[in-house]
Amino acid sequence: MRAAIGVASVALASAFATGQPASVSVPARASAVAASARAPMQEKGFPFAEYDGRFTFARIYFEDNQQSSSGDRVFRGGFGGRRGFGSCNREPCWHHDYPFAETNLTALLNEITDLRAFIGGNVIRASDPELHRHPLAWLAEPGHWTPDEKEVDNVRSYLLKGGFLIFDDFGGYDTQHLIEQLQRVVPELRPILLNGSEPIFHAFFDIAPENLELHSYRAERGGGASYIGYFEDNDPRQRQLAILNANNDIGEFIEYRETGFSPVDMTNQAYMLAVNYIVYAMTH
Repeated sequence: MRAAIGVASVALASAFATGQPASVSVPARASAVAASARAPMQEKGFPFAEYDGRFTFARIYFEDNQQSSSGDRVFRGGFGGRRGFGSCNREPCWHHDYPFAETNLTALLNEITDLRAFIGGNVIRASDPELHRHPLAWLAEPGHWTPDEKEVDNVRSYLLKGGFLIFDDFGGYDTQHLIEQLQRVVPELRPILLNGSEPIFHAFFDIAPENLELHSYRAERGGGASYIGYFEDNDPRQRQLAILNANNDIGEFIEYRETGFSPVDMTNQAYMLAVNYIVYAMTH
């Protein structure tokens, strides 16, 4: 089965390979605004593929240095936390599985669907208006994400205008923390535990979540993986805005695709979920 998704395409593969933005003709004002917004990310050495109509994976960058809304937890991170690498195993929390997860995933998308994806992806701040040019964005380790008001406003606008968010690599207390933050972003919506009948599990592959065997360390600690969704009007029959991979870490399985680090069956299941998420986001 192949997903027929028509998108415009201009070759920009060299942008990711060289770390330099490709030259694309865009209005001067729009170009100046976008360049200003993404400048901090380019200064940090991250490649940036200019918008050209193709699907480009977006990963949200954040610095986990703010206090949680419950007031009982203060995170340190970004690039300035403990030992200079944040509080997630000597690595910035947002950075987990980067860039291998998106590189492997977009390569697979090009193999099995008609979606011509840019190989790799962009790193974007949650406050960056450029986020609106990406139909889907991935946020890793959201238990360390406490958005400021500018980020809250931009993410809200992004979701309500058709964007889709994937939250991955978290569990336990972090699930409640993430739900608290999303309550700030979309206070009118509530988290809904998914049962497998939802369209996102059938957008490309037919997936029965209860049969997945993604035995990550998070599932073992948290009592099993679960999937939580946010929907327009709190109605699972309407458009889904976000999915939370609770007690799970599918990005890690995708990252280690070619290393043999993870069992093939689990890696394949992680790919199936991620492909479904992307196809769903591109068609709803």
